[in-house]
Amino acid sequence: TKVIPKSKLSLGIPTYGDHWLSVVRKGETRYEMQNIFYFDLQKLLSKHHLSLLWDDQQSVPFVMMMNHHLNEYIYTENAKSFK
Repeated sequence: TKVIPKSKLSLGIPTYGDHWLSVVRKGETRYEMQNIFYFDLQKLLSKHHLSLLWDDQQSVPFVMMMNHHLNEYIYTENAKSFK
């Protein structure tokens, strides 16, 4: 068995999330994904007085909100999701 030295390992922790938007095109509603940076997510949560919830199945925090009567979801990472 080969061992990789600790000095050779690097852990990247994402500072963004996935923003799933409901989009209506030609009468059909579809979801499209865009990245959202952590700073922008915090501004959005504050602006709309929202809090992150916990998705037990995916083990990640998320928020759901309405935009023009359509659902939007944002999934992100935090310290709890890395445990």
